[in-house]
Amino acid sequence: MIFQVLVLTPLVFLGLVAFVRCLEIAIDDWEFVTRITRLQCTCDQLVPELAPLMSQAVADDGLVAMLSPKWQPFQKMLNVAVITSAVVGGDAGVIVFWVSRLLYLAIAVGAAAGALALGWASWYQWRHWCRASRPPPRDVPRPSRSRGRATAATSWGGQERARRDAAV
Repeated sequence: MIFQVLVLTPLVFLGLVAFVRCLEIAIDDWEFVTRITRLQCTCDQLVPELAPLMSQAVADDGLVAMLSPKWQPFQKMLNVAVITSAVVGGDAGVIVFWVSRLLYLAIAVGAAAGALALGWASWYQWRHWCRASRPPPRDVPRPSRSRGRATAATSWGGQERARRDAAV
């Protein structure tokens, strides 16, 4: 019993550290993609001749998504959090079995601890994703619905520029 606790407890720590790091990397990747899209939109507005060339590298979101839109929120959870919560449940079950010698109680406590750990990981991840996904400032171009590119009339502030140019 002591061996299981000595092995499972450090695994929980490693799992939590890996989960937090994976979440940070995923948020950084999302922010980089957002910035690259903004740069492409700005380049499309400044040099319209390059728009066909730059649109060749852009794929439809549906083609590159791992899961269907219905399951997209769970895509972020299918990582270290599930494994870590299973190890937490196993660790709690081993400790309860060591103390009480009742298998049904150990299984119940282990399952509850695993479910609580997964719930905490989901909440933690959701909170950090919501904090990272604030809307961009008003002066940043936003991609249009057509090819993922902004045009002068569809970008933020583009309508005012179009009206100003039409008045001149």
